Amino acid sequence: MSDWLTLVKAIPGLAKAIAELIGDVSHLASAGAKVGTAKLGQVRQAIEDQTSRNSSISKAQTESEIEIAKAITKATVQHIGTHAAPIAERALAHGVHRLITEQHNREMVVLKAIENLRLDPPQNPTEDTPTEDWLNLFGGYAEKASSEKLREHWAHILAGEIRKPGSFSFITLQLAAVSDERLARTIEEIRPWILFNHAVPTLGPLHKGARYTELLTLAGIGFLAMGGHQIYLEPLPDSDDPIRLELEEATILIPLRKQVKFGSAVFPKVPGPNLPVAMLTQAGKELLSVLAPVRQTPELPNVIIDYLMHQGFEGSTVEYKTK
Repeated sequence: MSDWLTLVKAIPGLAKAIAELIGDVSHLASAGAKVGTAKLGQVRQAIEDQTSRNSSISKAQTESEIEIAKAITKATVQHIGTHAAPIAERALAHGVHRLITEQHNREMVVLKAIENLRLDPPQNPTEDTPTEDWLNLFGGYAEKASSEKLREHWAHILAGEIRKPGSFSFITLQLAAVSDERLARTIEEIRPWILFNHAVPTLGPLHKGARYTELLTLAGIGFLAMGGHQIYLEPLPDSDDPIRLELEEATILIPLRKQVKFGSAVFPKVPGPNLPVAMLTQAGKELLSVLAPVRQTPELPNVIIDYLMHQGFEGSTVEYKTK
């Protein structure tokens, strides 16, 4: 699938996304062809060379912008009063610059999405495509992506939606849009603590202080939900074997408590402990799916062990997995 046009034709959702977000695809053929044959280490430069008419587009108007602005201004300002003419001229010039910049940003995002799909094409492309409403909302966010990091961010989301339409809800797009660099760093701080791709244990350093504040911040933007959530660690039926909590690089073995004493009272055994957690929202899980995997923090097993000991599950141990 190295040929650009072949790739577009093979993925219906890609063809629709290009048409909706960019318009006529013919002027992108040469750009796509170069992207399709470029070496991975040269992709970024290839995209920039094909889509940017001027490396300083964000700094100053290009010659084409000026000519367009002049043409429109000349025809329009004739119908505007003398005193309003300078304002109209500046408004039109600003509008042209904004339209071209937004188109440039959308094209950059789409081309990066094409490259993602070229490197990792869908195994069984579906006839389903992203909806027009989804693409319209997405386009409004993508056209504001003036930095390399944001373009990569939106390109991953677009490629994911093309691979599997319906993967990213409107709420997820909104969440992605409000995730500025500060919030992105907060998400990165929390990610190594995530269990099973959907829960963050509110234990140890996440129970109070700066890390707990980070959880509250992520709850505020809808990435996760706080408030009394727990994961029940259930033993095997009719078995006294230890409960196995599988982490990415370790397994925690939790012996069952035969009985629980409170003063002179004795209660039957408690099958297993509950871990207090913050739960990722659906939008949080969808956004997490486009982020590169990270290694689970090596602190996690000991933090969980300390909690289990305080809950009366003495003898809990950690077995580290061999790499």
